[in-house]
Amino acid sequence: MSENLTSRSLRALNWSYLATIVNAVMQTGFTAVLARLLNPEAYGLIAMANLVLSFGSYFAHMGLGSALIQKDKLTTEDTRAAFTASLLLGLVFSGLAYALAPLGLYVFDQPAVIPVIQVLGLSFLLSGLSTTATSLLRRTLDFRSLALIETASYIIGYGLVGVVLAWLKFDVWSLVIANLCQASLTALLAYHCHRHSVLPSFDWKTHKKLLSFGGRVSVIGFFEFIGFNVDTFIIARFWGAQSLGIYSRSYAIVNLPIQYFAVTFSKVLFPSFSQVQKEIPRLRGAYYSGSMLIAVVVMPISFGIVPAARELVLVLLGDQWMSGIIILQILAVMVPFSMGTVLPAIVCESLGRLNDKFLLQIAFVGLVLALVMLAYPDGIDAIAGAVLIANILRFIAYQMLMGKFIAISLKDILNAHVPGFKASVAVVAGITVVHWVLLDLHPALLLLAEIFTGGIIFLLSVLLNPQRLLKEVILQTIARLNDGTHPNWLNGRVLNWYYTRILAG
Repeated sequence: MSENLTSRSLRALNWSYLATIVNAVMQTGFTAVLARLLNPEAYGLIAMANLVLSFGSYFAHMGLGSALIQKDKLTTEDTRAAFTASLLLGLVFSGLAYALAPLGLYVFDQPAVIPVIQVLGLSFLLSGLSTTATSLLRRTLDFRSLALIETASYIIGYGLVGVVLAWLKFDVWSLVIANLCQASLTALLAYHCHRHSVLPSFDWKTHKKLLSFGGRVSVIGFFEFIGFNVDTFIIARFWGAQSLGIYSRSYAIVNLPIQYFAVTFSKVLFPSFSQVQKEIPRLRGAYYSGSMLIAVVVMPISFGIVPAARELVLVLLGDQWMSGIIILQILAVMVPFSMGTVLPAIVCESLGRLNDKFLLQIAFVGLVLALVMLAYPDGIDAIAGAVLIANILRFIAYQMLMGKFIAISLKDILNAHVPGFKASVAVVAGITVVHWVLLDLHPALLLLAEIFTGGIIFLLSVLLNPQRLLKEVILQTIARLNDGTHPNWLNGRVLNWYYTRILAG
């Protein structure tokens, strides 16, 4: 990877993570407010509707965004074809959602979910309008614009609209309208930031090239969706909206900061990796560094949630969600394994090894389906445990694929996760001690003490006293950020101090 491309990628990550931090903080706040204004059943109905609509979303998009990013040379005709196809597919699937929504009654036995599906189906059309512009922004690594778009659309379109409508007693419809407002604002802002031709194109050769790659991405994404949502479907079918609401909110808490981190990483690295798909040694080095950075952030946060789960549920959701504590703890342990597959999945797509990724995902779907079906009679806690086991096995399988595709050794993969594991042990130990010593404290104060303790331990063990392997990765990252003059983060002052006093010392 050229230094210029690497620097651009890292600067893109800076903007993406700025948006990630803002969105994670705002989403935590909006979640806490909405959980007190709405009951679990409202979230359960939204989860059911999203489950149904997600079945169509992969084919409504047909991977056209990924095809635009991955294509070596992009023409105006490609852009026109992608926009035309996205818009037409959005119209078709919005119509199908409205017409077929009553069939959801046979799946969930919940009549209230039908109108929710019909109205939320408009999101197909709205996402079709935004797919081309957002993909072109990603292709050019313009993550500054994307960061502003995501933040503004979430805070204004979803958060403020959702809270106001929930306060006005719109119940589940506050969430429905908020989702549509967010999608509408995203489409408007994306086109404003990247104007592209909206003239229709019906050149079949151009469409065929884009759909050939994009269609395979969609099929794989569809099976990924099934694998990720088998638990949601089983709970919705056999345990009802109340249990699904509790399960989905517990999953949301553990995923708030962590999934934002991993998804942001993937958005930047897919276009970057696609440009160096023939340079395996550099790709292998980037994979090693990326795996270590993901692990050292994700593992301490997710494992640290386990001893603080009670306080998180009480503070963020309230007393009516207490049955979600054990689910939250199980899913917190699962997250590092789930997020640990993000980077290998990006490598598979950037190398065009979609068949291998497809076969692995098929196996994962079969595995998670079998385990969840065995576990569901024992309750939603057991279902969460089954999902944990399936994700551990999928993580192992993906690492084996990376050994085959980019010749990275098992030793290097293990070494990449050592700093994250050591930091996790220290963070969990510190939070556990604080939890038991201050157990009689008010939950909000106790949670603040746990967050403060975990943050200090993380800072000391990861940033101020990094392990040798992590120090090497941080040094390489800083060297790439430094274009030969000054590091471009905070005018170089903080980065220079950290480099000279901590890393070089």
